[in-house]
Amino acid sequence: MKLGQIPNQSLVEKEHRNVLKHLRQYTQVEVFPFPSQLDANGVNKHDAVFTRDAFISDQKGSIIISNFSEKERQVEAEARAPLLKELGYKTLRLPDDAYAEGGEFYYIPKDGILFAGVCRNNKKGVEEVARLLQVKELCIIESDSFHLDTLFTMLLDKKGHLCGVIVCFELIKNKKELLTFAKKHHIEVLAVKPIDTIGFDGNGMISVNCVAIPGILFGGNKFITPGVNEKIQQMGIQHVVSPVTQFLLSGGGIHCLANELLM
Repeated sequence: MKLGQIPNQSLVEKEHRNVLKHLRQYTQVEVFPFPSQLDANGVNKHDAVFTRDAFISDQKGSIIISNFSEKERQVEAEARAPLLKELGYKTLRLPDDAYAEGGEFYYIPKDGILFAGVCRNNKKGVEEVARLLQVKELCIIESDSFHLDTLFTMLLDKKGHLCGVIVCFELIKNKKELLTFAKKHHIEVLAVKPIDTIGFDGNGMISVNCVAIPGILFGGNKFITPGVNEKIQQMGIQHVVSPVTQFLLSGGGIHCLANELLM
């Protein structure tokens, strides 16, 4: 994250077009209009382009509206909720003291597995999301990085089942618990260095910030950690890269810019 830097607008537009072009080769994409009310009267303390954070989807028609612990960002969730209702999705709300933000979750509906961070989330928020999604297995990953998707991603096989995760162990506190969970569920674990994540003091490339589609890992950067790109390929996963350098200035990548609606 680069404080005070202003993105190159023409490059923002070019990168956004390219992301949509490439993503549409593998899945159907719904483009949400930007909520104009968020910039009314110069009140723009939000990251509304990162639509991931505003909600958590069960990918079957129900949406959990995020309850931000970072309260300046709650306006993003409130702006998205009416649009999701208009599109026919059932919107669910969390208790006031249950904090949950979309960037802290990875959900695999075919396996009933939920990965959840507990930095911006709290334990009650994670448990409420798990209950509403009716998950079979919950794996909590402890870190001081603001969202789980800044240091972790998942890999799906061609049928949509979880086959692997990519994680930076230097940035998590409960490595043993994650490895135990992975072994129990026969999940391959690929370790990356901090440069492929948010890094320390926000100086990473966030290569790990990816959208997992069955058989596809869609991200903004090749992995810098030696051997990871080759291992992904060996697992039968196609790694598709579409750079988002200007969004990286605000600490986000492909996963932050997108959110699943339906399987």
